Amino acid sequence: MIVRKRSLALAGAFSAALWLRGPLDLSPYSAWLISLPLVLWCGAPFHRGALEGFSRQRANADMLVSLSVLAAFFYTTIVEFAPELLPERLRIPMFGAAAALLMFPLAGRWLERELTEGSGESIWRLMRRIPATARVVEAGRERLVPSEGVAIGAVVRVLAGEPVPLDGEVLEGTSRVDESLWTGSDEPAEKMTGSRVLGGSINKDAPLTVRVSRVREETDLARLVALVGEGFESKGVTEDLADRLARSYVPVVVISAAVAALLWSLHGGSTRLPDAMAAFAFTLAAACPWSLGWAAPAALALGIRRAGRMGMRIRNSAALQTLDRPDVLIVNKTGFLTGSRPRLTDVICFGDWTERSLLPLAICAGCRTGHPYADALRERGSTDGAAVVEEVEVDPGRGASARIGGRRILVGSLSWLRDFGVEPEEGLYSEIQRRPEPMLAAAVDGELAGLFFFSDSLREGVPEQLRRIESLGLEVILASADRNAAVHSAASEAGIKRVYAEVQEEEKVRIVRELQASGKRVAMVGEGVHDAPALSRADLGVALASRFRTGAGTASRPHFDLAAEAADLVLEERDLEGLTRSIQLATKIRSVIRENLMWSFVPTVMLLPIAAGALRPGLDIVFRPEYAMLTAGVSGVAIVVNSLRRLKL
Repeated sequence: MIVRKRSLALAGAFSAALWLRGPLDLSPYSAWLISLPLVLWCGAPFHRGALEGFSRQRANADMLVSLSVLAAFFYTTIVEFAPELLPERLRIPMFGAAAALLMFPLAGRWLERELTEGSGESIWRLMRRIPATARVVEAGRERLVPSEGVAIGAVVRVLAGEPVPLDGEVLEGTSRVDESLWTGSDEPAEKMTGSRVLGGSINKDAPLTVRVSRVREETDLARLVALVGEGFESKGVTEDLADRLARSYVPVVVISAAVAALLWSLHGGSTRLPDAMAAFAFTLAAACPWSLGWAAPAALALGIRRAGRMGMRIRNSAALQTLDRPDVLIVNKTGFLTGSRPRLTDVICFGDWTERSLLPLAICAGCRTGHPYADALRERGSTDGAAVVEEVEVDPGRGASARIGGRRILVGSLSWLRDFGVEPEEGLYSEIQRRPEPMLAAAVDGELAGLFFFSDSLREGVPEQLRRIESLGLEVILASADRNAAVHSAASEAGIKRVYAEVQEEEKVRIVRELQASGKRVAMVGEGVHDAPALSRADLGVALASRFRTGAGTASRPHFDLAAEAADLVLEERDLEGLTRSIQLATKIRSVIRENLMWSFVPTVMLLPIAAGALRPGLDIVFRPEYAMLTAGVSGVAIVVNSLRRLKL
């Protein structure tokens, strides 16, 4: 439920007026008019949630708030406008109580939303990068048409400064295009005739004429947004802790109120009907803890502060509330298990190519990928002797294509080169696959020119840190896009038994989905655009914070990181120790929220017998809103103290 700032401000103003009813000398009619929009409009999110719970036959926290507020409002309406129906001792107005019952949960949920960056909203805004219209060129004339109606094969014109409307191939023009969302590089890619462009990228310099290769719904951007969106929707049906507790609590409260009303109607004497009505209304009004809305925000506020000190950002508070301790942790290999600075150890060249002639071309092709292997190539050699780079296209996680001195250079995985028709000989392919080192292949003008092998050793202390993670009850799984031999070699060295190699984004999503279908709670750590769909699908997605890489391989400025947008937690450091701490902190925050809910409900439950009228016959004690205020104060102090104590701030 999203609480708007305007609704919260109006609720605060209405509540203040009702709490100051005496000093303001408000008449019953004025108080009722102020209460009406407060209950019906400001309380609408809770009423909608309650109706949804009724339709699903599943009680929730919204139902608890809605029932309590409506009971207080309608009972007070009778007190103010038909007091003759009630004995004087039961004429207790509760407009102020109704205001508090709404104000505190509204403020708590607004605060909870403000504390975390949210997860998923900016993902959907990404589709705005694809313009609503495109300049279609027909018979030498341009006309604006809706981009969703542009067919494959159509020719569109993209002016400087405009977003590319759809995926396609450049027919005419030369320009630089910002593809930072996909490549992670702040340096625009050169585009010329024959270059591939992606819908949503930004044309920087000069007009381009593009032949469309995919319709709007099938562009790379639309496909990624859809995959990430499916992951968010899979989390959208989960219950938070308050809803789980309310599922049992609400029926008990309603039954208790009905039983109290029935007993008073049977044994209440001459005023049994007013007594029954009061017992029913008081029980429902007292049932909702005023501090209910603060149980989660109090823990989150302190947890987020502690997370910041530990080098992590909490983005999705809902995941922390719905997730018990994970059963499975999926990790990547390069840059996380292994070092972020691999070394080039071996070069095999074919034909007339030598390391001296091939390496500068490979460095130029990979200069804008920001990949650790590209940095390793740069450390081994230089671009001296290479012609001017005319164009570079990056396929994140797979390879890069460049036009240098009129030649087409491809550098990437063997499977990626196969997409361009580059096939090594069968015997050579088998020999390559047996080598455990990570590898890049290079092709020039469609012919395999060389292979680059790298040392990619595990980070110091990785096996011990993995054992520590496993001691928390998690099974560690390695899933990587690297070659089978390289991935299994790293897994064997790290002591990881379950391995998936040569997997792309859709396959990682499938792995997460299959684990969840088997009843596992899945945590995943990843980075980059291609890990985003699986991170959004996992029960707990942990992204590694990244920055734009320049050609020099240095960090420069923060950028839109799709993986971080899809994740629940973001780690600033790439180490397993930080990952262990993040999982422990997420579990502890959830534990504190559970304890805070207990402190919120227990004093309220103790108040219910008074509300039902149990102390009325002998002691003549009648429920009053002040009693609820007292329990709210006790609960509030207990929640703050418990959060401070458990999160040690």
